[in-house]
Amino acid sequence: MNDLPCLAVYFETEPYQRLFGGTDQKLMDRFINFHTDNPHVWELFMKFSEQARNSGRKRFSQWAVAQRIRWYTAIETSGEDYKLSNDFIALYARMMILYFPEYGGFFAIKTMKKHRLESIQMNRFDPDGCQ
Repeated sequence: MNDLPCLAVYFETEPYQRLFGGTDQKLMDRFINFHTDNPHVWELFMKFSEQARNSGRKRFSQWAVAQRIRWYTAIETSGEDYKLSNDFIALYARMMILYFPEYGGFFAIKTMKKHRLESIQMNRFDPDGCQ
């Protein structure tokens, strides 16, 4: 699960547009900056989502996964604190579905509020530089 292409690879795809289309540009910029600076959050989101799915659940709350991340980082580990914005939770769930289509239907996904779409600044994201 760890060897994933970066989000920029998906910008022009139908699944990306379906999942992220209508997302406010400023929110998306904030999310991608946070995601880039905090890759461990994505690792934990994948890990705890997989644990929930492997427990036999057919549906689960992305908010519960986010709260599990908050608990884990605040109580079970030591190190630098960070804030996981509530604004990003739906975007992490959408990334799970984008990268792992088998999670479609696992998280309840609402349509993003329609905002004025601006093109994502592709020069910030170099698909060839993804790890």
